[in-house]
Amino acid sequence: MIAWEQDRRAKLSGLVLQIGGIGMKNAVCRIAASMTLLFAVLMLAGFAPQDEAARDMEELSRALLHDDAAGMKKFGYDREKLQRKKREDFARSFEVAAIGVASFTEDLIHPLEEAFYEAAGKCEPQGKLLSKEDGRATVEISFKAIDCRKIDAREVVGDVIKSGDTRFKERKTREDFIKRYEKALRELEPSELRHFQVNCVYDSEKGVWMPKNPDEFLMNLFNFATGSLIESDPAESMKRLSAAWLRQDWEGVRKASWGDLMGTEEVNLHGIAAKSFAEMYKRGFGGGLSDGQARMLSEATLKAMGRVDIQTRTLRQEGSKAQVEITVETIDPFPRNELLEARKRIPPGASKKEILGMFVAEVIDRLEHAKPRGKKTIVVECVYYGLQRTWVPASMEKFFLTLLALPVSR
Repeated sequence: MIAWEQDRRAKLSGLVLQIGGIGMKNAVCRIAASMTLLFAVLMLAGFAPQDEAARDMEELSRALLHDDAAGMKKFGYDREKLQRKKREDFARSFEVAAIGVASFTEDLIHPLEEAFYEAAGKCEPQGKLLSKEDGRATVEISFKAIDCRKIDAREVVGDVIKSGDTRFKERKTREDFIKRYEKALRELEPSELRHFQVNCVYDSEKGVWMPKNPDEFLMNLFNFATGSLIESDPAESMKRLSAAWLRQDWEGVRKASWGDLMGTEEVNLHGIAAKSFAEMYKRGFGGGLSDGQARMLSEATLKAMGRVDIQTRTLRQEGSKAQVEITVETIDPFPRNELLEARKRIPPGASKKEILGMFVAEVIDRLEHAKPRGKKTIVVECVYYGLQRTWVPASMEKFFLTLLALPVSR
């Protein structure tokens, strides 16, 4: 009996062990299957090993943005040389943007430059391989970037407007402007997702992937990181400004040019232009016109100018400088041949006053129904104004004076 019980227990223990072994084996299989599934999920979720080209471009981008000397050296970049280039590029861009306003010396610009590149250093780039073949690759660099366009222009130029020194003639005005701009830059945080592509080649000597065009890559990296991209077309900007000026639309002029630096108070642009043309007509007629006649001629001229078509095209664009061609239709209420015919209609014995009255009435009538008879073209040097995100003439006053006379010039 005892022997039978021992044998039964032995068999039972063996069965338990066998079942347990099967259970353990099944458990191991289940764990292995789960691990395989988990690995597949992670792979699909983007945890796959990063390609070398994408990895190298990500490392280089991070080293440049974070001013990491050791990281730069790996790719053959000299930190000191790069810093000099960055300073020169920033100073050149700032100088271009300030053309016709004032001279900003290096000691004033330097704190702004530091704030600009510190802001860029807040970005964390990531590289993603798009294509790769025969030692060449295309990589997408993406990151959350700061956006300089979010800077409140009113806040930056507030003290400038209050001082009335909108040409930045006084050093104190320039210092206050720089301090406000610097503060605004330092307060920016990465927020907007941006990305750009870079073509790469493998450098066997360095053992790393490098941008095919290093200068273009450097420019794109910092422009995308800081939202400093020039996203407006010079020709379109100048067309908006030209149309607003010829139609005496002050608000349109402000929005299409220096913004709040033009002042925040409403300006009667039509009244100023009307007075200017009235004075021009009076001088042209040797003082024979009455004030009323001069005003009527001026008003009729401005109305006709508001109807002319304006065409623009960009001739050249290099960074924040551009050259734009502006073509404006012209009106001539009295072509020379028709002027001779009009003289024949003057009644014999008419006084000078009567002749002028007839002439003024006919010119006004012709201006009201005038159709363009030709075209005039000018070429304008332009610069990009980042705070307003538009292109403006390098010499605003010269541009306004030239454009205003263009539709009625012979």
